[in-house]
Amino acid sequence: MANLLPKKVENTYLNLHGKNLILTVVFETFLEIYSKASGMKHSISPHKFRHFLFTWLKKQGTEDAMIQPYSGHKSRQSLEIYSKLSIGDAQENYENVIIKFPV
Repeated sequence: MANLLPKKVENTYLNLHGKNLILTVVFETFLEIYSKASGMKHSISPHKFRHFLFTWLKKQGTEDAMIQPYSGHKSRQSLEIYSKLSIGDAQENYENVIIKFPV
């Protein structure tokens, strides 16, 4: 069974893909500090922050071609997950459109 712990090399840690892990640790610390400062009860994970950021960019009208290089997804079709509307967004859209229903 492969060792799943990061390997230590010259005062840096590598992830399972052999890439530098220090930025991840810094980012996690950053998120923890600012989550607490904003009054959140729990820190947001880097994964959730990333998902929130790309969802927000999509809602702002940013094209998939602009998001894809930063997302790490190989295809634009993979970005569809960030296009999902929240229940609140769907309700607001429904209320704005239903008043125009011709009945």
